[in-house]
Amino acid sequence: MKRPVPIHISVRYIPLLLAPFLACASGENISPPGGPPDKEAPIIKKTEPADGTINFSSDKIRITFNEYLQESGVSDQIVITPIPERPPEIDWSGKTLEIKFRGPLLENKTYAITIGSGLTDLSGNRFGSPQTVRFATGPMIDSGSIAGLVAGMDRRDAFVFAWILPEDAETFNDTMQYKDVVPDVIAPVGDDGSFSLEGLPPGRYRLMALVDEFADRSYSPGTDAFGLATEDYVVDATYTPVRGVRIRLQPAALDLASPQLFSATSVSPLQTNLRFSEPIDTSAIQTDRFRITVDGTEVPVIDAWQSALNPLIITLRHQELPPNREGGVETFRLLDTVGLVLADTARETTFTTTDKPDTFPPVFQLSVPQNGSIRMTDTLFLKFDEEIQLDRNDSLIWVTDTTAGKGVQYQLERKYPALFHAFALDTTFHTPSAILSVDLRAFRDIGGYSVDSLWQAPVRIKPLQQRGTLQGRLIDSAAEDVPHIILLTSTEDNREYHVQLAKPGDWEIAEIPGGEYRLSAFRDNNDNGEYDYGSLDPYRPGEVFVERSGTVRVRARWTTTGVDVEF
Repeated sequence: MKRPVPIHISVRYIPLLLAPFLACASGENISPPGGPPDKEAPIIKKTEPADGTINFSSDKIRITFNEYLQESGVSDQIVITPIPERPPEIDWSGKTLEIKFRGPLLENKTYAITIGSGLTDLSGNRFGSPQTVRFATGPMIDSGSIAGLVAGMDRRDAFVFAWILPEDAETFNDTMQYKDVVPDVIAPVGDDGSFSLEGLPPGRYRLMALVDEFADRSYSPGTDAFGLATEDYVVDATYTPVRGVRIRLQPAALDLASPQLFSATSVSPLQTNLRFSEPIDTSAIQTDRFRITVDGTEVPVIDAWQSALNPLIITLRHQELPPNREGGVETFRLLDTVGLVLADTARETTFTTTDKPDTFPPVFQLSVPQNGSIRMTDTLFLKFDEEIQLDRNDSLIWVTDTTAGKGVQYQLERKYPALFHAFALDTTFHTPSAILSVDLRAFRDIGGYSVDSLWQAPVRIKPLQQRGTLQGRLIDSAAEDVPHIILLTSTEDNREYHVQLAKPGDWEIAEIPGGEYRLSAFRDNNDNGEYDYGSLDPYRPGEVFVERSGTVRVRARWTTTGVDVEF
């Protein structure tokens, strides 16, 4: 089926520079110069036809607002279902939006026109909550509805697509190509995550929430982030409203592209850097997954690791290579972070060995928050661009009170050849103003070069967080033998804490820093420890989840009981 093209807009409007002054004169939602700013969302004052109209025979729809609106992006915010074969024209005249159909409407059909939340007035106030106008071209109007919430919006404009399933749902699951079939019904999602599919005829519906990046009213694999409803929903002949539907939206689109080896660079006679199209799964980075040859002779790889400064780079340390020779790199069984294996056509490359020894000191990076605030319980990460050798791992990093002169040492732990973790030896140390110091003279590369200086940065030491415990009971009578996961997310820094349950029952999460948390839970049907957003091919619904309204407060040195979660 051909994808619909964007709605054509031919605008008849008062020039934009004059509109604010005319709006001020009318006194509608735009304050005169010097007055309070307009913070009110626009509203619909009138629709022609009115919602619920039957036997509609005109080719025009008029929607009148209480104020002038921004015209850019209007076509992306207007959803008409069933989708017309030819996109309608949209005209603005003052505060009235006119939609003119360019072809005959279907007979005895209920239409729904929904204005999305992204429509904005001249002051930038968003419409916020989508609104729908329904009308029928016959004597009866379908009044079925499916409503619920989409989680994981993250300030993205999203839509809910719905397809009416045929009687043979099993065959439908096997043959349905969602990217090629235009949905039967579409509803924009409000800023608060709410949605409502209106004007539905009786039938069984399959729902998907997605971010329609191309605004083409269809699913684009690898581009549109999506999430599937936990089940199909039925609108019966009595039009009983379906409520409480929940869909969780993925944070990003599915990665459908296999990783590729882009290039190899001879950094020194002992080190070669491989650059990939995306990060490689670190568990697959082993020496037997790489082969280096020079003039047809294999050179043993001694070590391999992901660069601490750039996750797209894997560094290989090997025996010394002769200068100015043709070299080759071949990789084996490497995969990206979602399990896609390197394509056979993109897993090897060539390079020229360098004739210059590495005489440059290592590049150093230590990640300190932009506000310069750390806690003594935080792990610090010392990153370098090449392998580091140390004669000792104490007295190399420390914090010093700028007023009292007292300090605390950190202990280093090597994680990779170019990455170290640092842990404070006294986590109770507290001062509002301190200096963080790193003695870079001790960090030498394999050629013996180091940065002959002391690295320092001002920091503020935040007080030690007092911790508490949450206890409750998870109740799910529909899945009494299914594993569940309860997740706490800090409203301060989005840090997560979770507990896995083999089945519903009592739960506890201890040693949580005091503060406010969002609480959610889901059925971990595949027992993989992660939420499953569902799959289109083969079809698999999303895992059932719940989110507790509001936040849960963790009190320091206190056990909060009765935090129950019910599905």
